[in-house]
Amino acid sequence: MLQALRQALRLPALSPQSGRLLIGLFLCIKLALSLWNACEFDGKVYDQGHHQDRALFGGLRPGKLSYDPPLYYLPALLVHRPADVPLVERNMRNVGGEDEAIASREAALSPPGPHEVTHKAKQIQLLRYTNVFYAFVTYVGWICFAYPRLLRGFRGWFLASLLLLCVPGYQKLGAMVHPDNAFTCLVTVGVCVWLAVRERFAAGKLTFLQLVGFAIAVGSIGLTRPFSIMPVAVLTATLLVYLVRLEGFRWSRLLVRGGALLAIVVVLSSSWYVYRWRSSGHITNAYRDGYMEKFEKRKVGFSFVEYFTTFHAQELLEVPNRKMAGGTTSAYSNTPHANSFFTILYSEVWGDHWLYFSGLPTREGKLWPKRTLLAAALLTPPIVLLLGAGFFWDLGRRSRQSLGESRAQKLRARLTTLLAQVELDLVLLGLVGSGVLLYLYWQTGPGLLPGKHSTIKFIYVANLVAPTLALLFKRRLQPLSFNLLSCYFLLLFVVALPAAMFWPS
Repeated sequence: MLQALRQALRLPALSPQSGRLLIGLFLCIKLALSLWNACEFDGKVYDQGHHQDRALFGGLRPGKLSYDPPLYYLPALLVHRPADVPLVERNMRNVGGEDEAIASREAALSPPGPHEVTHKAKQIQLLRYTNVFYAFVTYVGWICFAYPRLLRGFRGWFLASLLLLCVPGYQKLGAMVHPDNAFTCLVTVGVCVWLAVRERFAAGKLTFLQLVGFAIAVGSIGLTRPFSIMPVAVLTATLLVYLVRLEGFRWSRLLVRGGALLAIVVVLSSSWYVYRWRSSGHITNAYRDGYMEKFEKRKVGFSFVEYFTTFHAQELLEVPNRKMAGGTTSAYSNTPHANSFFTILYSEVWGDHWLYFSGLPTREGKLWPKRTLLAAALLTPPIVLLLGAGFFWDLGRRSRQSLGESRAQKLRARLTTLLAQVELDLVLLGLVGSGVLLYLYWQTGPGLLPGKHSTIKFIYVANLVAPTLALLFKRRLQPLSFNLLSCYFLLLFVVALPAAMFWPS
């Protein structure tokens, strides 16, 4: 009997056919939830006044706080603006300038009329519907195109796809009107185009025109968020590597064609930031001075050791939101337990720490569903650490093996062989590693808000989750590990459904 049990544990619990059917079903459920949320969400989105102002101008109005390029907001211009709806930035963040189309500060302080309220509501709703498209491309791009090419075998693909579908943050992101929807989507497109170019090169069918398409895809990422500088840099380096592979070291052709590709990427990705700088004089400054003054005083003597080494699980389970440990909804709240990076990050990945998606604004409408999910997901951090360690061990092993097998070759040939074998790992590691480093730099510097830390939001790291999962599941798993993780992730998917669905008030 023990022998039969051991034999059973060596077999995967799911066949590839049943696993694909299950992932397809779960994918349809999450896309249906995204559409439901877009239709039924009746709360206030994150920084609603700011996004209404940006939508009113289609994102084309530059200013100090117009740090996001206009690509995401452009569809809002499809909503017809009645003649009595003024072009006024009522959020009072960008008001000013000499443009005659911009009303004065006094006009901005006047109450909006009913037509203006209706017009802005229609624009926000339209942008929320575009989020469904962005979610569709993100899910389908990774699950149906990228993961099958990045991961070896069915087991890694199934677990990465299932865990990606477990995370409820994508439905929360889709209900918000925010450019990170477009950013996450276009990073997905950039990765998929890279993999398509890689396949064309392996088949000997790569052309320069296809590299131009790759450059357009990379440059378009820069039209979404300032954080896009990292994926643009990593994918641009990958683009140039493929240009060298296509052309060889023919320097005249490399300089001309490389310059053309770089021009496409640079012009597309930097155009808005240059325009904003010329119009407003700001490059990196994106905060109101009065708002940041409150937090600058708290930065003196701030303990980064405590910030990155604490995790208040019990307090979070008791109050799974921003009111944890006596916190408030004040813009300048000073909650000591908020000075815990991983507590808030965990609460945002698996819950709704800032209460934008839990029902009525700033109120907890999903107490027990969130408590259950946050408790059930407590195993995910150690699982991620173990799988991450396994990835680096496997990458080191394969690198040493490649260098050992090519010992007789010249150094250039050895490095070329190694690059070809670990290309997938290096590009993904570049996307994830550079993105994490930039976020942590921002988080410990310009975005540090002691006592509050509302800059820790899932939306800011949503683009990093899918490539991180690709790294975690690149190593082949044994059937027992696959079976245990599959059961756990299936449980997480079910428990996370209430958190992924908006409950109308």
